[in-house]
Parts: sequence; structure tokens; C-alpha cells
Amino acid sequence: MKMNRRYVSADSVWVASDRHGVLGVFDSRGSGPIPTVVIDATADKDCDAHAALLDLPVVGKANHLSMDWDPVYTQLAERGLFVFDWMTPGHGGDQYWLVAIPERPITWADLSPEVAAIVVELSFPNAEYGSERYLTSTGDVEFADAYSAM
Repeated sequence: MKMNRRYVSADSVWVASDRHGVLGVFDSRGSGPIPTVVIDATADKDCDAHAALLDLPVVGKANHLSMDWDPVYTQLAERGLFVFDWMTPGHGGDQYWLVAIPERPITWADLSPEVAAIVVELSFPNAEYGSERYLTSTGDVEFADAYSAM
């Protein structure tokens, strides 16, 4: 991942599609890098992408890939999203790891207008979510690294 700046540490959820157009949701857990385009687009908005994504309809079952999962990850995968969680060095090492796979993946076109208005349309054209255990290819997307404001 190409880092070009830092942001104040805060738990954040963001969305990106892979080369097939299916959507993945990424949970920064307060310390994971976030694409700068997401930070810039949401800086002045009071939006809760996490809540908006949970308002999507259930489209299928979730397949868990991790014993250390949050029940919310099940809910997100049931709504058609591949779920990635930021893992710190002691838990798998500084990467977004795939923790849940949807039975029926969705694309940008499947989002309601309300949800589409909140999330930033971002794509990783070289990534393939179902075949990779962690996010490996982010192309030219620039990320901001987290830091503590204290």
C-alpha cells in the first residue's frame, strides 16, 4: 500500500470493488490505513457507512474464514459484501484479511441510492476478493496511515 499521509486514529469502514465489480467492506479497527479519497470525500459529512450497509437487504448466507470474528461481519456478508478486517502485527500482520465471504456477492449497482450516496466508489482493478486471503493489490490508490492524537 502506498502511504502518503496520516489521519487521526478512528474506527472506520469503507467499501471498494474488485476487478469483477463485487464489493468488499474494510474495517480499519482504528489503526488500519484508509484510502485518502475516502477521507477527503467524507471529512465534512456526517455519514455512517457501517449503519447504511447494515440497512441493505439480506441476499444470502455468510461463510466465515476466521475464528476471531465479529457478529457484524456475518451481517455484512449476508448482505453480499466480502468482509476484510485490519490485522495488527501480533494478529496476522499489518494487512486487511478476508474474514467473511458472501454466498451472493453484490456490486455497486445493487446498492440503494441512499447507501450509494454515502459510500465512496473505489475500485481495486487487480484484486480478486474470493481468491485472495488478504488484500494484496491496491494499484495506485493512496492511503493514509493512522496515528494517535493523544
